[in-house]
This record gives sequence, structure tokens and C-alpha cells, in this order.
Amino acid sequence: MYRGEFPARDEPTVLIVGRQESRASVENSLRVDGYNVMLADDGSKAVRLAYEASPSLVLIEVDLPDMSGFEACRAIRAELTMPIMLVSTYREDVEEIDIVLLNAQWHPSKGATRSWPSTS
Repeated sequence: MYRGEFPARDEPTVLIVGRQESRASVENSLRVDGYNVMLADDGSKAVRLAYEASPSLVLIEVDLPDMSGFEACRAIRAELTMPIMLVSTYREDVEEIDIVLLNAQWHPSKGATRSWPSTS
């Protein structure tokens, strides 16, 4: 867990944003695979860490306590270009236009279904 020191710049770092219970398995899997992991439980902390540490990847849960994952993504996208993946268990949270405008990828959790429009 992030405790005031940033990981070494030459190793890939993933910022996981969401509730502790929903990020635990992803965190454990990434650590086992050798990734540095930073954690944030709300959007404000996620935005601050993204700007301070420039992680290799940001995984953002859509349903956050202080702002939506979409709002956090917009704040990060204002100046940063690292890949961002939005994660949700609710189909209603994800609108294709938001995904396209935010330049993020949608990755539904197990059990969520959604047809994806063709880009051609």
C-alpha cells in the first residue's frame, strides 16, 4: 500500500481506485506478478496520486464515495495520458459516449454484460 514513498520509476506501477473489498483480489494478483501497487479509496486521492506518481496504469471503480470514476478519469485526463480502465458491476453506469470522450476502456466485472458498438 502507498505510504508516502513512490515506487521505483523503472518498475510498472498500477494505481487501483475503489473500495478495499473490491480491490483486494486485483491488488494481490498484481503484487504476485511483480507489479508495484498504489491504492486509493476515493477519487480525490486517486487524482492526487496520479499526478504525483504517474502510474503506468490506473484502474478506477465507477462507484466512488466522493466523486464518480468518470469524474476522476476526467480530472486525470485533463493533463495525463496513462491508460485508464473503468470498472463497474452496473451496466447503467457505463455509457458509450462517456467511454469514448474519456479515452478510457470499460472492463465489466464478472456477471456484467454489455454489447459494445462497432467502431467501423
